[in-house]
Amino acid sequence: MKIYPKLERLKRKKTIIERKVKVICTHCGHKQRVIEKNYSIDDIACKLCGKKGSLKYIK
Repeated sequence: MKIYPKLERLKRKKTIIERKVKVICTHCGHKQRVIEKNYSIDDIACKLCGKKGSLKYIK
């Protein structure tokens, strides 16, 4: 996972940045849009199968 310099500043300021991104589940292959918080999708579950930590970014 990439380390973002903005993320380090956000952690110090305790602000939350949300944005909508396209992801694909590596477990079931379902493409979806999710709202990531502070440049992280690690703790977001797939909407179809419900597995956490299996999402990857797509362009």
